[in-house]
Formats: sequence, structure tokens, C-alpha cells
Amino acid sequence: MKQPNCKLTVAGCGISLDSMHSDAIKAVESAEILAGGKRLLALFPDFKGKTIELDADLTSKIPDIISSSIEKKTVILASGDPLFCGIGAMLKNINGLKIIPAVTAFQEFFSRIKEPWNDFSFFTLHGKKETPDFRNILASPKALICCDNKNTASIIADKLIAFCPSAKNRPAAAAENLGLKNESVIRGTLASIAKKQFSGLSMLLLFQDNTKISDDGIFLGLPDSEFHVENRLITHPEIRAICLSKLRLGSGVLWDVGAGSGSVSLEACGLCDGLHAFAIEQYAERCRQIKANLTKHGQESKVTVINGLAPEAFEGLPRPRAVFAGGGGRNTADILAAAYKELLPGGRIVVPAVLLETRATLTNIFKDEFIEALSISVSRSEELAGQRMMKSENPVEIYVFGKKEELHK
Repeated sequence: MKQPNCKLTVAGCGISLDSMHSDAIKAVESAEILAGGKRLLALFPDFKGKTIELDADLTSKIPDIISSSIEKKTVILASGDPLFCGIGAMLKNINGLKIIPAVTAFQEFFSRIKEPWNDFSFFTLHGKKETPDFRNILASPKALICCDNKNTASIIADKLIAFCPSAKNRPAAAAENLGLKNESVIRGTLASIAKKQFSGLSMLLLFQDNTKISDDGIFLGLPDSEFHVENRLITHPEIRAICLSKLRLGSGVLWDVGAGSGSVSLEACGLCDGLHAFAIEQYAERCRQIKANLTKHGQESKVTVINGLAPEAFEGLPRPRAVFAGGGGRNTADILAAAYKELLPGGRIVVPAVLLETRATLTNIFKDEFIEALSISVSRSEELAGQRMMKSENPVEIYVFGKKEELHK
């Protein structure tokens, strides 16, 4: 059934009535229904039509608003720009919808401090329960964090310093209540901003520190000590770094089979913004450890933890562009066959092997799909009677397989 055309407009309000586009003002003036948050509705105290106050639970009121807009001119007020982390994305498929843009709060912030914003990284904490991705925030040369009541600019500055103490003198700026009478914009360091109080309508901006290193560097090869782990069941940093490079990561889906501590999923998603991982682990306690590791590093939203046994646990998952199989179980051949079947053409499977039985299986599977095998030996320095010696770890072989495009033609 064809969807009827609606008389619905989403009008961006910017940060104040003065910053609204003239077309948005005209749309409100001709509207019969006006919906928006309490603060935005207050911008139009003389509106004569029906008003609908929206709160955090948009889903309960939006269907009725859309239905009403079939007959009556309806305007939904949006803070900032409707299509930048706003309600516009939720309504974009509505027939007849008109969206009127506005300058966002962060654009106003950059204009206040006269800084270009074409090269910044954007992070939003609005309504998010998970831990912020502090490592990627600090690794960005210029990072803008939109805050909320739970995590204001000063609270986030304090947490960033706790995560990486060397960042305390990093140049920063903060803004709050832009467009309101109590607007405030300051420059300083993370340490100075952490000592002040800010409202929930605040933003924090980090600049590059050219005088010293104030971050932990690339999100790759984290030490084992960064993870909750059971019985050393973890892909160690050097092996993990090589496996990540062989997976050819990018936007899409990663299956991390026999995830253990979740270290591969966590670091893979830290490297690729467009990647989502499914960490599949049969033991419940290890799943709890994976979730604790994701929380610690702010990666909860990027990794889905599945407590299940492969290959049965693959059912219903989106097809992967890459599969990492690190469990080393007895049914390796069945797991890889099922994973290969769902692997997208052009995708890769990477499997580290320590056990002779696993090596034998990998040597005889996927003859035509084999790309390469590597033998990795790692020796690590260790103290002995006040001096240092090299202690070898178990050698690891890494097998790499690929799915050829022509196999699906």
C-alpha cells in the first residue's frame, strides 16, 4: 500500500531563535501542530495551534504526529541541525517530509573560538550508558565531545586525565549553554577545565599538543595486562597485531570465534569506525570478562557478545567480511566450513594455531582458498637475578584464507 504524503516539516532551531532559517520561521507560522522539546516550544510562546511536548521517549508520540500530519500542517522543532545526530534521520523515509537545516551547536562553538572544524573528530555522549572511547578521543588531533548531564565537559576532562595522566596539560576549550543568557566559552588545558563546573548543555574540544605526547598512540597490540583474562587465554599483543593486519579490516562485520578475552574484537573495532564485531564464546564466565573489557575501553556499542558454541552460534548473524577463529577446538574444520559459507566474497579468514592437531587441519582445508601461512616465534625479556634474559613463548602458526569473487558468480 502506498504511503500517503504528509504535511510534515522538521525545522532546525540552531541554538536560538535568532539562528533559525527564515524558512523555518515561516513553516512554524503556518503550522497547525507544533511539536518539540519544552525548551524549543518556549521559543514560540504566541503559537495558536496545537502543541505537543516531546521528551526522551520519542517513539511513543512520533506515530501519532505523523498520522496527524496527513491532514494538518505539522512542524517538529529540532535542536541544532535535524540531520546531525538528530530526529531528521528517524523520519527521513516519510513521504512529503521537508527538512530545514540549521547551524549546529558545535559549529557555533568553533565560530566562537575562530577555529576551522573540517579536520575534527566528533564524539557524542548524549544518552549513552557505555564508557566513552577515551583512547580514540585522545588519539584524535582535534576531538569534539558533545556532553550531557551525566558527563559534562568538566567530568569528561577529569576522566580523560584519569585515563591518561600525561594529557592533563593538553590544550582544550569548553562551551556551555550556547545561545542562552548564561553562555560561556573558555580556553585552557584539560586540567584547568576539569576544575570548573559545566551544565549538561556543554561541549569539550581537544587540540593537538605539539610540545609532548599526550596519548597512548595507535589502538593496536595492547598489553595483556589491559584485559580481564582467564588462564592466559588471550591472543598476545604481537600475534594479535599480525592477525589484525592479515584480516584486512574495514567497514562491515567481523566474527571473532572462540573470543576468549575479546581482545581481537576490541582492538579491531578500535581501528575501524565502520566495523562491528560479534564475539562468540561458549563459556559464560569468559563472556562476562569480554563485556568487562569492552566497558573498560568504551567499545560496548561496537561489539556484540554471544554466549554460544560455534558453528551453531552463527545462525542469524550478518555475513562477515572477516573471520578470526582463535579457539583451537576439536571441531575446527566444521567451524571454518560454516564460517566460509557465510563469508562475503573477497573476505578473509585468519586462524592462529599452536596445537599440532589444529595445524594438521589447517594444512588440509581450503586448498584453493589458501593465501599464506606464517610461523611466528616471540621471545620476551624477563628479569633474572637482577639482570635480563630472553624467554621464548610457544611458536604460533597463522593461516590465512580468502574467498574468491568468482566463486559466487
